Amino acid sequence: VANSEDQTRTDILTERFAIEVEWATKWKESVGQALHYGIIWNRTPGIVFVVKENKELKYVKYVVQMSIIHKLNIAVWLIFESDGSVVYVTDLSALETVITGRK
Repeated sequence: VANSEDQTRTDILTERFAIEVEWATKWKESVGQALHYGIIWNRTPGIVFVVKENKELKYVKYVVQMSIIHKLNIAVWLIFESDGSVVYVTDLSALETVITGRK
């Protein structure tokens, strides 16, 4: 956790990324926070979504589409609560592969 001058707390800060970790159902909040962290730390914004149920992947899809359409450059990872697997989502086709594989 990294604290900033504006009293916000970035969940994960690396040399390349400023990352928000959030439940997939809180996708709306996570986008704003990730973008803010990316700006204040001058890093690529990222979100790690913790997914409880496969039906929540639709929220991740919203974020990936939004990032592409608006050129937000948000990096996205998934952690599946059921088995602990972690996936880095590089684009929509990669996400579709994950969604199909988890049905």
